[in-house]
Amino acid sequence: MVDGPANAHSVINCFAEQVTRRPSAAALLADTGPITYLALDQWSNRISQVLRQHRVGRGDLVPTLTLQRPLSVAAYLAILKLGAAYVPIDPSLPDGQIGALFARLDAPLALVDEELLARLPAIPEWSGDIFCLQHEAERIAAADPRLESPPPGAEDLAYIMFTSGSTGAPKGVMVPHRGIVRLVKGAQYARMDESEIFLQFAPLAFDASTLEIWAPLLNGGALAFIDNPRPSPLDIGEAVRRHGVTTLWLTSGLFNLLIEEVPEDLMPLRQILTGGDVLSVAHAEKARRLLPHAHLVNCYGPTENTTFTTAYALPPTGPMPSPAPIGKAIPGTTTHILDSNMQPVPDGEIGELYTGGLGVALGYFGEPERTERSFLDDPFAEESEAKLYRTGDLVLRNPDGDIEFIGRADLQVKINGKRVELSEIEAILEEMPNVADAVATVREIRPGEKQVVAFLRPAQAWPDEAAIMARLRQILSPEAVPARLNVMERFPVNRNGKLDRTALLATLFEPPRNPGGENGGEPVMAPAQHRAAREEAA
Repeated sequence: MVDGPANAHSVINCFAEQVTRRPSAAALLADTGPITYLALDQWSNRISQVLRQHRVGRGDLVPTLTLQRPLSVAAYLAILKLGAAYVPIDPSLPDGQIGALFARLDAPLALVDEELLARLPAIPEWSGDIFCLQHEAERIAAADPRLESPPPGAEDLAYIMFTSGSTGAPKGVMVPHRGIVRLVKGAQYARMDESEIFLQFAPLAFDASTLEIWAPLLNGGALAFIDNPRPSPLDIGEAVRRHGVTTLWLTSGLFNLLIEEVPEDLMPLRQILTGGDVLSVAHAEKARRLLPHAHLVNCYGPTENTTFTTAYALPPTGPMPSPAPIGKAIPGTTTHILDSNMQPVPDGEIGELYTGGLGVALGYFGEPERTERSFLDDPFAEESEAKLYRTGDLVLRNPDGDIEFIGRADLQVKINGKRVELSEIEAILEEMPNVADAVATVREIRPGEKQVVAFLRPAQAWPDEAAIMARLRQILSPEAVPARLNVMERFPVNRNGKLDRTALLATLFEPPRNPGGENGGEPVMAPAQHRAAREEAA
């Protein structure tokens, strides 16, 4: 049996408890003013009434193309109250990929922000309605603030989060209510109570938003927003000071960047949670020196296990372990380090990490075969229906009982905290004209900051690099687009005749180019550069 929060609750049950307990307390903090728990409850009820008129009901999927703002959170609550599930679509994706995701969903309608309507491509395969939240404001305001609808159960689907897939098509991870409740209720890795103010900074289609949104709202705390709908790292410090933010989640790369450039922006915080990639020990050491009052936590977990699987609280003083562990299982979670025969390996030996418990997803949307390969019957659980998720991560358990991340068993990597399948990029490249073979790999520009680079072997003619890059920008997410294409007549191999990826990277003589400028956008600036640019403009 897994120890942890009772799995009889859903997100809506837990939120309703806070509305009853703290109706006049601030639930959302925005530049327009605070929104109380009672007001948020009634707002979401009104949205539910209008969505119900559009035939949204129990078991439906509702794709959402929205930005980080209070209206999106109210819409999520409204969808869940009807027993439906929200499906956040990343607005930064190319139009073609957004269209493909919409086409995969048999949905009655899609929720779209007004400023994103122009981005929505024509999708003849999908016949649902477009529901613009801003355009429906008057209708929503006039709806009944009371809602009679049976709450969803713990096993009901809450959301689908699309992640990179090795075949070129993103995988839709189906997360039930119990997974969210287990993540934020009864948490021991961080304080989550009515005194905490979280900042909603992560893109809604990134699973860190699950923590940011539901940790405060299911525990009586407050959720703060950045006024800029497309926030930059500089906006974090301004929002922290304006709203009195106490808890912040950062990807490992962004954590490193802020500690290097603007550590003063993080000084008011009581808790900093970081993850999504290997933690830089040097930056963690610097954070301990500069932020002695902040509780620093290194978190690990795949989307398939609802955001976090393990957590490690960095010691406030004394020696810093190197590498930094990813810690122990959070409540409601089991971890198993197994060999190729699914047998436990001794402590100190490397094995593959499998995870079970209340956070395990229901599988992949519309992909039963892939689900069967990754979500296995749990031989260690008492419940016959319990599942284990096979993470593909190689780890070991150290003498302190903490898990240490070693690497991937496949070609999956993290860029800016988001999952990227190198084999997906290779498969797409090999379909391009005059490409006989392709290899995608990753190089680290500086600790925590990585970029994809690709190598091509020509077929009968030399490939058109510019045309290939243009096509990649149309079909790949921004973090998966290679910063460079390198055409080579042959790939280096090792003494065993296998591809030598290290030797491939060694062929790159030029210094790394800025991925933002290289890929046709504006050059990426650090927070200090953003600040200087703003001051000069002022």
